[in-house]
Amino acid sequence: SPREYQVEAYHNWLKNNSKGLFAMATGTGKTLTAINILEREYKSKGIAQAIILVPTKTLAYQWLEDLEKFNFTKILFTVDNSKWYSEYSRLLRRIDNYNHFIILTTYATFNSERFQTGLKELGDRNNLILVGDEVHNIGSPISLQNLPHNIVKRIGLSATPERVYDETGSNEIQEYFDSFSPEYTYRYSMKKAIEDEKLCSYDYYPRLVMLDDDELDDYKEISRKLMNYFDSATGRFSEEANNLLMLRKRIIHKARRKRTLLDQIINELEQMKGGKIEYTFIYVPEGKDQRYINEDSYTATEEDEKVINQYADLLIEKGYDLYKFIGGLKNREEVLENFKQRKLQILLAMKCLDEGVNVPRTEIGIFCSSTGNPRQFIQRRGRLLRTHFPEKQKAIIYDMIVAPPIANLNNVNADSLFQMEINLFASEVKRVANFAYMADNKEKIHDSEVFDLANKLGVSMYQLIEENILSDG
Repeated sequence: SPREYQVEAYHNWLKNNSKGLFAMATGTGKTLTAINILEREYKSKGIAQAIILVPTKTLAYQWLEDLEKFNFTKILFTVDNSKWYSEYSRLLRRIDNYNHFIILTTYATFNSERFQTGLKELGDRNNLILVGDEVHNIGSPISLQNLPHNIVKRIGLSATPERVYDETGSNEIQEYFDSFSPEYTYRYSMKKAIEDEKLCSYDYYPRLVMLDDDELDDYKEISRKLMNYFDSATGRFSEEANNLLMLRKRIIHKARRKRTLLDQIINELEQMKGGKIEYTFIYVPEGKDQRYINEDSYTATEEDEKVINQYADLLIEKGYDLYKFIGGLKNREEVLENFKQRKLQILLAMKCLDEGVNVPRTEIGIFCSSTGNPRQFIQRRGRLLRTHFPEKQKAIIYDMIVAPPIANLNNVNADSLFQMEINLFASEVKRVANFAYMADNKEKIHDSEVFDLANKLGVSMYQLIEENILSDG
């Protein structure tokens, strides 16, 4: 039976004319909340027709598994199905003959010309429900262009419905689902989920990383060039700065001392656990391309392989069995099963294991990849906070933050450059504030070197934490 908050989400959806966005923390059952609505629609009206959109193949298979558990039998699954179009065309021709069916597909297939042609020929459908999982994907330019306005009933699911750096896309999503930030149609925050014990608690350890001398030289040189594109009044860069910002971000991502720090962290954890660690995800820095992308469409580069191998070699030398994930891999389910069965202690991840991974036993996460994208770090934290009683009491998260080279900028003699570095550091430690305010060990975090450096630079961590508390209700 559905949880109480999932029933509340359904009633809110009905009150909102069967439209809505559900902003629900990763691990709290967004999928089951939507399936509960489909089931209730069928029981109350004798009809349940739905098109479900997901970003990746892995997530599609998880939806398929959950739908079958609820005895939905007529499911058109387009993933790895060479006959999907003929089945799709036949279903649409006979749509009024079916009191229930599910079309389960990816956003990529949804945006294809063949899928869109059939959808637009349907006319207005009052019983068909559109479900957009990880609904921020529906705000992409091509998806917005293809939004089916002839489908009246709509459900959008995401821990973070907003599109980062895309106000237009975020607004379009909210208009389409008639559901608006910050409360949306239903909101179930991570803080509330932890209090309700639907997610487990966690300890958080932010750790500073310094740049090596040659990395620092390159960093400073790029910073000097960036000053030509920095507006000190607004604290922002012009678009011409994007390439330089990417180059400098790459230095931060790939800072060599991260590997040294990882070695220290593993040693600390082994002392804490009294032996080898297991059930551990380690998110390694990306190679050349640091964009947040759909892992189904990503092909690893030679530089990606080089970076992940450097981290893997360190762990193999320490005696660990591990697997390297880069993008979407075909043998993913087998690997995850071996991880669950303790045949692998560590999974190294690059550009994957963010969405659609359900391994509740995972209890340690080490973030070597510096990310300012809220969706990415919220998704990654969500992988770790799924409950697994009684074996898993809480999660442990280590997070690497590259310190700005403030002390080394005096010879540049530029107040604006100093301010630019502080702004970038403030952006980085927003993640620290987001993690810290819900951590069990929050008092110790306040005494950490990250908080100490922030205070010296005039960045108020307490204000950032207060903003998170207010936004989380």
